[in-house]
Amino acid sequence: MRHLILIALLFIATLNAIENKKITLQLSWLNQFQFAGYYIAIEKGYYKEVGIDLTIKEFSNDTNLIKDIENKKVDFAIGRSSLIIDKSEGKDIVALAAIFQKSPLMLLTLKRDDIKQLSDLKHKNIMITSDAKSTASIMAMLNSKNILKDDINIQKHTFNLDDLINGKADAMASYVSNEPIKLKDKDIKYQIFHPKDYSFDLYSDILFTSSSFIKSNPKLTKDFYEASMKGWRYAFENIVESAQIIHTKYNTQNKTLLSYIKEGEILKDLVYHQGSQEIGCLDEDKLTKIVNIYKVMGFIKNDFDIKQFIYKHNTHKKIKFELAHKEIYLVLILSILL
Repeated sequence: MRHLILIALLFIATLNAIENKKITLQLSWLNQFQFAGYYIAIEKGYYKEVGIDLTIKEFSNDTNLIKDIENKKVDFAIGRSSLIIDKSEGKDIVALAAIFQKSPLMLLTLKRDDIKQLSDLKHKNIMITSDAKSTASIMAMLNSKNILKDDINIQKHTFNLDDLINGKADAMASYVSNEPIKLKDKDIKYQIFHPKDYSFDLYSDILFTSSSFIKSNPKLTKDFYEASMKGWRYAFENIVESAQIIHTKYNTQNKTLLSYIKEGEILKDLVYHQGSQEIGCLDEDKLTKIVNIYKVMGFIKNDFDIKQFIYKHNTHKKIKFELAHKEIYLVLILSILL
């Protein structure tokens, strides 16, 4: 009897191993707290619970997020709000979740007498990536102060903070959760010019795939989405533990544990939607405003249905559904009372 039970258990284990679906997630940068939710979902077994075996790929020079999804080189990827531009151009993109409700991308300068406000960046050297679509929020912010592309000297981004410290660049596009921490550790005073403070409030770190992948793998996509959001909730509810996991198992950048903890604390302020505790919300009204920003910048010329950009199981749709039903319930109660 004992042998039969053992054989049965081995058979079940074999079936589970066969069912585990291998999928790949392409990051938009190197391993850091910025992607904590996915690491946590692996380490806590959230993916395993739904039969997913996830491989995470760091960003490299030959990474092309859209093409990698199109060519089925990867199954899921992480991009910026500029994915909307690609969607408007006919690319097969569906956004599952926006992890950061406010983008961490900003312009960083040192504290200097000649740079006290945004308008002082006119005719200065600004280090920024060549992908104009990805940095549209920064250019829109500069344009709001009458600083056009021809009014600044755009330098190739070296991602080397020393270029800012040594004065090679007057400003550089950075993440609020990365370079400022390094400057503070060096006891160097700095200032931040953030697009959200100039009404250019964009999403960032959008988890996306293609509609063709979702159509072929509806359950897998939903399972991956829900397990990932579960990982993100745990990561921000347990920042120190999550930082320790990243520091021990995913520390390809050789950062300190303290820097990961600080990064997590900073990013937590950018995550939640309008005071709720839900993560990943994609609001149709906000996306429409982002589309309008890109239209003014000249990046979007064609109208398209923004609803096709949003994954049907996104948390925000669930919130709106629940609110609508609560409103109907209240109307019914009031009607009965009247």
